[in-house]
Amino acid sequence: MTTKRQRTAAAVTTLALALGASGIAQAAVGGVQQPVHYTMQTSLRDLQHPGDYPGSLSLVVYPSGIVNGFYLPQDGQPHDVVGGLDGHNIWLDIGTIEMMDFGVINSLHLTGTLKDGVLDTTAAVPGPDTVVFDSTTTVHMND
Repeated sequence: MTTKRQRTAAAVTTLALALGASGIAQAAVGGVQQPVHYTMQTSLRDLQHPGDYPGSLSLVVYPSGIVNGFYLPQDGQPHDVVGGLDGHNIWLDIGTIEMMDFGVINSLHLTGTLKDGVLDTTAAVPGPDTVVFDSTTTVHMND
């Protein structure tokens, strides 16, 4: 019985040391990850028609993959943005947007990538046209 207790104690001690060592290693490389803030100049455009809808997008990407922020069209009101990031794959939902070619779009849904601070997405809109929403420039910083 004593040998079993000694093995259990040794196993618990080994596990504690291993967990402690991983915590030290994590602290050595920067500790807990912080959210990343992005501010982007954006363009919403239909690939079948000339012109675009410029604006700006401010996003906060959390280590968990949760994304939130706001979109400000050049000629409109700010809209809340929610979404998620998995690796480089991103999805965003932007509140109601009014576009001349499409009328009012409730909850514009975007899917695409966010890689090296550059957003490249396609918008889900009614009809056969392809609408893209991407960034032309970006600034990002850690919190």
